[in-house]
Amino acid sequence: MTDTDGWTVVIHLSLILATIGYAKFLNLKWVYEWYHPDRTILAVIGGVLLIGIALAAECAIGTLPWNAFVLYFTLNSAAGGPIARWQYKLARKRRQDAEAIDRRD
Repeated sequence: MTDTDGWTVVIHLSLILATIGYAKFLNLKWVYEWYHPDRTILAVIGGVLLIGIALAAECAIGTLPWNAFVLYFTLNSAAGGPIARWQYKLARKRRQDAEAIDRRD
């Protein structure tokens, strides 16, 4: 095993631990109530950022070229933009529906 391989293992284990902590954080009642259902995209972005940090670490130790890091974020932005817009529209519709119900009462 090379030094790079050892660092790759450390990066993966660190990502696993960070993701477990992130999942526990997202599962806290007050956090969950804040982001669900209208801010779910923010939870996804948090996960994307954790992976991005691990990917940057891989680039820093030389297992991947830096353009892989750039491509990761540009591709996630390209795919995530339309999904974020869709979620925003659903959240706005839910608010409008709730306001309509409140006006009827």
